[in-house]
Amino acid sequence: PLSLPLSLPQDVDTIYHSQDSRQFNILDFSHLQSRDLALIVAALAYNQWFRKLHSHGLKLGAEVVQQVVHTMSRSVSIEELELENTGLKGDFVQRLTAGLLENAAPPLTALSLPGNPLEDKGSSSLSQYLSVCGTGLRVLNLSNTSLTSRGESSCSPSPPTAPLPES
Repeated sequence: PLSLPLSLPQDVDTIYHSQDSRQFNILDFSHLQSRDLALIVAALAYNQWFRKLHSHGLKLGAEVVQQVVHTMSRSVSIEELELENTGLKGDFVQRLTAGLLENAAPPLTALSLPGNPLEDKGSSSLSQYLSVCGTGLRVLNLSNTSLTSRGESSCSPSPPTAPLPES
């Protein structure tokens, strides 16, 4: 059976609800084992309180990364995903994009993945997502991710096309 520390609900209440914070910071739970942290991140898929999932400088284990993808494929409330310098690789972008495409109504408006060695591997799948989501994604930060100019250009929004004249 899966079990989390008994103090966890109280920790969440103290850290977030009492302070009216809608940003879930993975660092607040970095003291937990990777498996427990993955369970918490997975639960965010069904939680409508949080608007942002954030981590800075904490290398995320494979279990946690998998649950971030799961959460983004199901969440109806997380508008911002910010994972800075967390050790993500190019295949993460491919898996994240697939997850976002599974979500019937992804609320994502900001995606920030700076400082991760993503390279060009996931840029084409991200480009596919950007073409589907339209103007929903307003912020895309891929600085210091080892993207080449080719990868950057595939992630750049294409200029809007003019409507065809009516005949």
